[in-house]
Amino acid sequence: MLKGAFDLPNCGHCLYRQGQGGPLAFLFGDPWPKLDRAQLLNERSRVWGFRAPGFALMLAAAPMAAFATPGYTVLYTFTGAGDGGDPQATLLADSKGNLYGTTYVVGEFGKGAVFKLTPGVATEVLYSFKGHGRGLKDGANPNGGVIVDSGGNLYGTTVNGGAFGKGAVFKLAPNGAETVLRSFSGRDGANPLAGLIADAEGNLYGATTEGGA
Repeated sequence: MLKGAFDLPNCGHCLYRQGQGGPLAFLFGDPWPKLDRAQLLNERSRVWGFRAPGFALMLAAAPMAAFATPGYTVLYTFTGAGDGGDPQATLLADSKGNLYGTTYVVGEFGKGAVFKLTPGVATEVLYSFKGHGRGLKDGANPNGGVIVDSGGNLYGTTVNGGAFGKGAVFKLAPNGAETVLRSFSGRDGANPLAGLIADAEGNLYGATTEGGA
């Protein structure tokens, strides 16, 4: 069992492993790197995560048997400018090894962004959120990650923005076109922090932190 971003004695945010009934095996943590999110992606124990502050995107990969001393590489460090800043969620990896994620702030308009990272090649901002107000009804500040359908469309949520300023569900097409699928008004929920899940028929499911009848 692998867990990440837990507060342990003498360790602010550590990544560690614990076998069934076994002791904790410290992997790495303070003073560097400092992981805020980590996710087990497959049986080979490839773990992707973020650290903050500094917004460094990291990879740790090693066989489970050797996980006590994994290697790690900083794949990309966000500048806090147009490329985004303050990533909060885990990443989505496609079959080609490209990574997709969101940043809570910055981007072109300061409201967060969706990005694509091709390790060792380039980082691309796929979309910058514009937010709500002055005629705008776009989402703002994505806190959750994205999911993808068979057509390559990405789906996610934003905490703020939308038509009513209380968050939105969005779709991002491969050509970069973004569509707000749902704007929360408060009565139907507000301010979703997590991402979405989808069933086999393409229905999307999620939760909001506030609002509702």
